[in-house]
Amino acid sequence: FISGNNGNPSSSFPLGLCEGDCDNDGDCADGLVCFERSGMDVVPGCAGLGVYGKDYCYDPNLSSPTSSSTSPPTSTPINLISSSPT
Repeated sequence: FISGNNGNPSSSFPLGLCEGDCDNDGDCADGLVCFERSGMDVVPGCAGLGVYGKDYCYDPNLSSPTSSSTSPPTSTPINLISSSPT
């Protein structure tokens, strides 16, 4: 979400989570930092693609997706459901 750019309008600053266009951490609300993108880099903790070349405030404490994959599924169930539960 583009809220402001280069300090204008001043009422839009500080920018909130996943808001842009920030130029430095000072443009973002407390606890947020400016994620300076190159092109369409994904902003950690934010959904969507955003606007090409615009920078967004994000929370560095939020976990971001990992690039490693999980284990592949097993071919048989690990836990079987009992036909006579106790």
